[in-house]
Amino acid sequence: MADFNTRENTYEATLKLLQRNVPLEKGPHGTYNQEDAAEFFECLVNELKQKHNELTSSGKTGLEELLEDGNNPINGVKTTTGFRAKEFIDKDTARYNTAIANKNRKDTDPPIPPPVTIPEANEIVDRNNLNAQIILGVKQATKEHIVAEFGSAVTNAHVLKPNSNKARSLDDIKLFDLKKAVMKNAQRATFDSTFKNVSTVLNYTFNWQLTAEQNVEQLSTKAAMLESNGIKVDKSYMVLIVLRNMEKAIKSGQWADDLKESFRTICNKYDADHVHDDTTYKEVLTELFKADKNRTISDAPAPDTEAAEEVNSVYETFINEYLEESETEDEDSVAESAYSAASSDSESSADTKSARRALKKKEKEKKARKAAEKKKKKEKKQKRTRLTVAGNAVKGKSHGKGKKVNRDCKHCTTHRRWGSHPETPEKKCRFNPKAKVWRPKWVADLLGVEYKTRDLFTTENGGYPPLDESDASSGSDSDSE
Repeated sequence: MADFNTRENTYEATLKLLQRNVPLEKGPHGTYNQEDAAEFFECLVNELKQKHNELTSSGKTGLEELLEDGNNPINGVKTTTGFRAKEFIDKDTARYNTAIANKNRKDTDPPIPPPVTIPEANEIVDRNNLNAQIILGVKQATKEHIVAEFGSAVTNAHVLKPNSNKARSLDDIKLFDLKKAVMKNAQRATFDSTFKNVSTVLNYTFNWQLTAEQNVEQLSTKAAMLESNGIKVDKSYMVLIVLRNMEKAIKSGQWADDLKESFRTICNKYDADHVHDDTTYKEVLTELFKADKNRTISDAPAPDTEAAEEVNSVYETFINEYLEESETEDEDSVAESAYSAASSDSESSADTKSARRALKKKEKEKKARKAAEKKKKKEKKQKRTRLTVAGNAVKGKSHGKGKKVNRDCKHCTTHRRWGSHPETPEKKCRFNPKAKVWRPKWVADLLGVEYKTRDLFTTENGGYPPLDESDASSGSDSDSE
């Protein structure tokens, strides 16, 4: 009776915990994409890791194995699983007798532990039976939470018997298969967003006002999210990202002196052409975390958001140009097909020419918008350079050093941002969570608000600049039919 209550109590407590801590972010029509599903299971794994149990595989302490494929001690626990004192005593007695009968045993060898007594065996099997019931309660709660979040249409094939509305036995349900089913049913992410997510991971910049362990955890989460799109970030890349951030840190000031010896140790241990794997990645992190404990976190500067913006801008420009080139090639192909069709059918020639003109007009607009954006960025860069030269009191002072937090804006002060914005009112500051303006994704993530693309905003609120005649002429070719 006690075992039954343990399973029921565990089930109820776990289900409430998952409902509160592991929600599925859905779209406006109740849909979800692969990134949403991946984030859901990432949170779910983190919760299961905190469910400590004595029956786990060696090296694991939590119940995350419930979501793993294949056989493991946790997935091997069934509703019929039970441990008996007599069987445990017989097994341990056989162990003792085998050891005693070993002819190669020396007098200097440590003494052989005697077989367990009946009270000791009763205590062990009671604890194991309790752990088994806890596992079943957690598995049942996890299964029902997945079904509730993703919907019966996706999960019925795995939780119901074939051609029936009757539920499968908990023993016949594999949470790994359930996970595969919901991931397969998710809306696929666009190649554009996936490409940007990859660049975000490769360009990940540590915030040294957090611990190194927190930074690595955030990096690992971003890398894990890519796996839902079939992209695995190799450990050699992970090591590169970590060491790049360490190298930048130790060059930026005395606050990172505690990291120097650790960085030197890692560089001396591995040659430049060393191919890193899981083992060496853990060794690198061990060195980093050990050194990181000695530094004073409050001495670290705020993240260099201006430099990060510049790098992200380079990535974004590259991505946009790549995508626009691809789209132009597709449009040229469509136009070519339309032209070929017109050649073979004289009656549709007028429609074909109209279609070609529409496609070329669309291409001109894209080029013009790109030219306008480049023009705006160039003017902004020139303005920043003039302000930097005028503001440097000491000759030769490098840009970026001695920056002060912008205390003229309460939102900049809150987030320790520098660079005044006299032409932008405080209510339109991009660090104001209530402002209805475009903000880069890293700012949206920092504030915890939804990121919206730039084309959804007016020019006054940070949207794309308008297309004027000079932009249009510089961004397009003189085509004529």
